Amino acid sequence: MCSRQVPVTLRGVAGPLHAVLLILLMAATAVAVARASRMPTGVRTGLSLLAGLTYLFLVGSLRHMCPLGQPLTQWLIPGVCMTVSLLCIGATALRRTLAGAAMVLGVALTWNFIDVVHGPDFVGTNDARLVGPTHREWHTWISGLYRRDLRS
Repeated sequence: MCSRQVPVTLRGVAGPLHAVLLILLMAATAVAVARASRMPTGVRTGLSLLAGLTYLFLVGSLRHMCPLGQPLTQWLIPGVCMTVSLLCIGATALRRTLAGAAMVLGVALTWNFIDVVHGPDFVGTNDARLVGPTHREWHTWISGLYRRDLRS
């Protein structure tokens, strides 16, 4: 038996994974709002907006200051889904579960984005002067990740 363990990495599939998770989060939020929506009270509106802005500020502070790209959709989509969940879903357990899942997913995708853009497969910009040749894939519109063109 080999004692050397091979590290598990998702770098090569990060772009599609980010896109699928963000789309699933938006779909889950839309379905939950459609099935369990309730008019928010003034207090819940204020607290929901405060929670959403606090989340965007905290997760936005996880950014890295390099030209390889920033995880904008990884911050914004979960933040908006969390705020909409807190604001519009009447069922308390569903509201809290979906908002918590959006928060955790946003932090996880932000950290993963920062890791992935420093790897060999993806970058968060298509500026050829900085990163060399890249190309868009089906997920780039939502993931913000461009595949490095390794053929050049």
